[in-house]
Amino acid sequence: MRMNHANQKPMSNAMRKMLASILLFLAHHPSRGERVTLEYTAQASTVTGQPFGMTVPRLTVVKGYMTYETNTPDLRPADVMRGEFVMLGTWDFRAEFLGKVIRGSGTAASATNLFGSPTLRFDDGDNSPKAGIMSFDGAPDETIGLGFSISGQAKDLPTDQLPVRFTFNPPPEGASHTFVLKNQAGSMLLQFTSFRQIDLKIISIRRIGDQAEITWASSEGKRYGLEFSQDLQNWTRIRSDLIGAALQSTVIDPLATRYPSGIPSKGFYRIIDLPI
Repeated sequence: MRMNHANQKPMSNAMRKMLASILLFLAHHPSRGERVTLEYTAQASTVTGQPFGMTVPRLTVVKGYMTYETNTPDLRPADVMRGEFVMLGTWDFRAEFLGKVIRGSGTAASATNLFGSPTLRFDDGDNSPKAGIMSFDGAPDETIGLGFSISGQAKDLPTDQLPVRFTFNPPPEGASHTFVLKNQAGSMLLQFTSFRQIDLKIISIRRIGDQAEITWASSEGKRYGLEFSQDLQNWTRIRSDLIGAALQSTVIDPLATRYPSGIPSKGFYRIIDLPI
C-alpha cells in the first residue's frame, strides 16, 4: 500500500514508525455471507387508483434493494421441494420513486418452490399476516403491502433454501415474475429491468494523517456498521449509524482519538450489514 504525502509537512522518525504500524493495522476481514442484498430497478407497467396518494405515470422508474438472511430457519424442513421462512427483524426493503421512499417492516415471509419453474417469493406488510407494518416516507401504514415473486431455472434455485447467489434474470431474458406495491389507495405492478447482488466488502483503506479512511461497496439508503478487532475473534462496534450511498461509501475512523494512549500495532476492520 502506498501512502500519499502530498500537501503534508515533513514527518519525524517517530511519526514514520507510527505510520508504518498503521499499515499493519489497515487490514480487513471478509464479510460474513449469510446476509444477501439484492439491488434492483423496475418500471411501473400497470397502475390502479392513486397508490400512496400519488398519480404514478406508467413506466415510472422504481429503484431500491432487499436483504434477506440465508440462515433463516426453514419452517418446512421435511419438505425438500418447498421452503417456508419468516425473517424476524432481519428483512430489509427499500423502494424509491418520484422522490418518495417505501421501507419494509423488518419482518417478512418468504417461500421457495421447486415444482415446475423454481420460484422465490417475498411478502411484507399487508401482503402477509406474518409480516410487520411497512412505511411510506417514514410514516407507518398498515395497508401497505409488498408481493415479490420471480421464477427461473434450476441453477437459480438448486435447493429449497434461500439462495446465497441471486442469479435470476429479469425479463425478457428471464422467466415469469410479479412485483406489486400497494396500499388502500391503489397498486403498482412493476416489471424488473435489472438485478445486482451487492457483495459486502471493503474496497480500500488508506491513511489520512492520524485517521483511517475505509471505503466499501454499498447500496443507497442501507444501514451499515463498522467493527474493529485485533485478533479476528473479538470485534468492537465503532459505528452503527452508517447510511450507504449508491455503489460505494466511505467512513473516517479517528485513530488518534479512539486510541489516545497509542494506536495499536495491528488490527482488522470489517463492514457489517444492519437492519434499518
